[in-house]
Amino acid sequence: MADKHRDIKGNNPDYIFQGSVLAVAAIISRIIGLFYRVPLNAILGDKGAGYYGTAYDVYTLMLLISSASLPLAVSKLVSARVAVGKIKDAYRIFLLSVVISAVLGTIMCLITWFGADVIAGDILKTPYAAYALRILAPTLIVVAVLGVIRGFFQGLGTMIPSAMSQVIEQVINAVVSVAAAYILYQRGHVIGVILGDADGVAGAYGAEGGTYGTFFGAIAGLIFILFIYVLFRGSFIKKLRKDKNTGHESVFSMSRMILFTVLPVLLSTTLYNINAVVDQAVFKNFALGQEYSTDEIDVWWGVFTGNFKVLINVPISVSAAMAASCVPALTRAFHQGNLDEVRFETGRGIRFIMFVAFPCTLGLFVLATPLMQLLFARNSVELAGSFMRAGVWCVPFYCLSSLTNGILQGVDKMRKPVRHALISLVAQLIFMLILLHFFRKLRIDFSLVDHSAVIDRHLIVSNQLLLFNTVDLFLKQGQMQFAKFFYI
Repeated sequence: MADKHRDIKGNNPDYIFQGSVLAVAAIISRIIGLFYRVPLNAILGDKGAGYYGTAYDVYTLMLLISSASLPLAVSKLVSARVAVGKIKDAYRIFLLSVVISAVLGTIMCLITWFGADVIAGDILKTPYAAYALRILAPTLIVVAVLGVIRGFFQGLGTMIPSAMSQVIEQVINAVVSVAAAYILYQRGHVIGVILGDADGVAGAYGAEGGTYGTFFGAIAGLIFILFIYVLFRGSFIKKLRKDKNTGHESVFSMSRMILFTVLPVLLSTTLYNINAVVDQAVFKNFALGQEYSTDEIDVWWGVFTGNFKVLINVPISVSAAMAASCVPALTRAFHQGNLDEVRFETGRGIRFIMFVAFPCTLGLFVLATPLMQLLFARNSVELAGSFMRAGVWCVPFYCLSSLTNGILQGVDKMRKPVRHALISLVAQLIFMLILLHFFRKLRIDFSLVDHSAVIDRHLIVSNQLLLFNTVDLFLKQGQMQFAKFFYI
């Protein structure tokens, strides 16, 4: 068995290395993000951080709907064609995907820009978040095109351009966000004093400034990866000329294939991530119905998004990077009928993720309040620490569910995770409503974090059972004891 594993690793691309490249970039980006969120939150305060978080949750959902599933789809389709020598078809799929991403990004940009007041004010009960949401709208176009180019490079088996552009994007984001937030917060405070709502207007202007960093960071990332693409294009053109395949796929056929590849992933990721906006809408409307003030609700949401989610996203980003990197290699192995490699690499990926997730979970639990005191001293430290202790146990579930979604996509099991995500979303919503009802006399804000792992626990159980039935992953690699930990 050991010799077979050495053969597997020697003859096939090792996605653990490529995943490590993306994981390191994700860690660096998250560290940069963590450090810039410290001064950003200090500038914005809890209310401003709540406005920023509200706008960013909506932006994330719009990005998912428009184009976030395209990079993985491009990676999968390009990888499958490169594996059989169809270089021209791989390149044509890439070009078509760029056009599709630009069109979809533009549509979602217009919806977000013109619907900002309705989304932020009428639905999410946070009208001041509309300022930041309008700045994020054009970012949807830039990130859509950037994501497709990253997916193209990943499909060719290299994660380095994606990793480097990700780090550059985050560096520019950090610098511009803090500078623009400080400048606009001061201006908003002056305007707010005149209007009689200094904290609210200042927080709204500051959140708007914070989102400028997202836009200019995406522009910087796009410029860098286009530069790499121009350098790479010459050698790739030579490979195109060597492709002697005469039967090429039509534009209609490629569009249909992209659509059928994107739709299951789109539905799964949208259902998987829409809970942030659903949680927000349900929580804020429910809390207002129980006569909590908008100031209290804005502070709670600011602590939840600006402190709690910022920290738990550090280990979660590693699993997201691993999930993205495993798709091309697993697709090649699966289409070549090499189930031994699929089993072996899947087992290694899961062990790698758990090696990151469990220590991070324990550390964040034990050091919850000291970390909040160190990083967010100006904000509601005790409340943030309590949030962390109550909700940090969702981290392993987030990590593993992200990875299993990526693995299932790589082995062409893309429809079942959609059903798993839908069931989990409904279960999570019901659980949150129960918590909101029974916690109304105690601490309604804790229902924000206590329900967090419901969607991910169900996704893990469902996805791993599907993996087990598909390629007998856990029996072959001795993973059943690990699986039972999540099923009990």
